[in-house]
Amino acid sequence: KPLDTGRGSCSAWALAAQLCAPVLAMDWQLAHKGGHTNPKGRDGLPTLLPGQEVVCVTKNTLLPIRTVDASQIWSVVIGQLRWHAAVLWIALPVFVGFQALFPGLRATCSAGSSDYALVLLIPLVLYSLLCESQVWEATKTLASTPELCILRTFGVLQRRRWLVVLGVLEAMNLYNDLTFPLLAFSCRADLTDRWAASWTSVPVLGRLVVSSLLRLRYWGASALCALVMLTAGLAGACRLLDCQPTRGSSRVAATAPRYAQMNALGPEDAPERLSGQAFVSLARCADAAGVPSAAMLCQEIALQRRWVFDAKEELGGALGSARAREGVVFGKLGRESIDEHELRNQAEQAVVELGLAQNLRALWMGRVLLGNLLQLWLQVTFLQLTFTHLGYEAKMKLVLRICISCLHIFARLKATPFRMWCSGIALAAVSLLLLAWAGAKAYFAFSCPSHVWDFTTGCAIAA
Repeated sequence: KPLDTGRGSCSAWALAAQLCAPVLAMDWQLAHKGGHTNPKGRDGLPTLLPGQEVVCVTKNTLLPIRTVDASQIWSVVIGQLRWHAAVLWIALPVFVGFQALFPGLRATCSAGSSDYALVLLIPLVLYSLLCESQVWEATKTLASTPELCILRTFGVLQRRRWLVVLGVLEAMNLYNDLTFPLLAFSCRADLTDRWAASWTSVPVLGRLVVSSLLRLRYWGASALCALVMLTAGLAGACRLLDCQPTRGSSRVAATAPRYAQMNALGPEDAPERLSGQAFVSLARCADAAGVPSAAMLCQEIALQRRWVFDAKEELGGALGSARAREGVVFGKLGRESIDEHELRNQAEQAVVELGLAQNLRALWMGRVLLGNLLQLWLQVTFLQLTFTHLGYEAKMKLVLRICISCLHIFARLKATPFRMWCSGIALAAVSLLLLAWAGAKAYFAFSCPSHVWDFTTGCAIAA
């Protein structure tokens, strides 16, 4: 459609200028779609009516700026996440429980997991893909046009592809971890004794571990790891019931007062703008529901919205900031004075960054480190101890379980821990060490004559 690019006929020039200016350092032209005239506000500029759009025009690129109902879209996103969390953390464990009751669905040492049970995973994967698509599109609507432009420029939106794969791997890995205790229980004959015997030659901790294993049993240890991971997942899913947007700073942006002034509105009528803390909360909910792509998008939007304008009038405003920089250049003030005079809300920035780090730390400690990694180690140990008792089909299915767990953990390593700085690097190092240990145990299960190996004793003879 033809667009009128004159400033006099542009709808909501001041609002659009505030939204577009942070994107690129260039002169922006604004155009209102359609060309008709809206009622004028107090400053003589046409008002932006609900549902209308303003576009930023630069180098033949049109960026529409939408007015959306954040509360309504928030409800849609949370509703989809609740359904996905219910399927993942309630329906899937119930289905695993049914496998223990029906003989045709039980795992055996000769064939491993039932083929009928594996076929029933297809609807779970398809539903996960459908829910991810709906949540992704709804979450993108919560972002402003300049934010989407920045995310697209830095390749954030392109990372969705492998995060969708990560979500599918997470659902499959959860199924593997929940069904492994059933496989261990079906092959429980003298399994615990052989496991305890492999620990007898381990120095220092060997005797303590043996006494604990004889009481807990092997299938009990795997069930305990699955229970820890399931409890962490259910605790996160319960938070979805009370996941509300944080609106304490929803109108602190510079756009809201100007929009209100331009359209003769009061501050309470200015459009809602979700704060960075709200997107931190939404990212936590998406992680709990098992939708990593939406969690990543919420984290990136939260990082954009941690920058909140603060006039710092008590410190002299922009003039005080310029004088502080001049004082630092001439050696009169320390560099910390520049941060104090920056025209942004440092408290809001710190809260957002701390919230994101806490989200990632809880995810790794509760579900990855204490759940997935320990269960992976138990699975490769089970492969060693029952190598001569498992059938060929059961071995292949168990190796496939191990590969899915390793891929899931590697994908998590790429996605999250390095944003937690020192604690994230420490968690990544521990995870890589356990992954290397598990890979070596799986390799020596096929190469050692006894099929039992440990890094402290090498190939050993299982009792």
